[in-house]
Amino acid sequence: MDMIVNEDVRELADVANSSFLFANFGKGAVRAYDALENVLSELKLENAIFIKSTLLRKYIATTTQVLNISENQLGWITNHLGHNINVHKDFYRVIIPDNKLYLYLYIL
Repeated sequence: MDMIVNEDVRELADVANSSFLFANFGKGAVRAYDALENVLSELKLENAIFIKSTLLRKYIATTTQVLNISENQLGWITNHLGHNINVHKDFYRVIIPDNKLYLYLYIL
């Protein structure tokens, strides 16, 4: 966040006069899918097809089940992902066998 509000950085990005924290050059919202595709095409990654916004959303939704988060925090996450808590619990929750749960916790 410090970098986003830094006056020198905002000047270099030509958004110093914008009152928006996440300012952009265009009119309206930035399409995340298009922005991600542009970055991936420049990086020339070997397996770029696996980096998709839908896969990132699913990853976020499924990994939240092993985190110790409150109902309010889960509500914020699901709102950010564009669905509600019921959709999250019905479609994104995966039953993790007890013998795998420790592995997931270790990875996080």
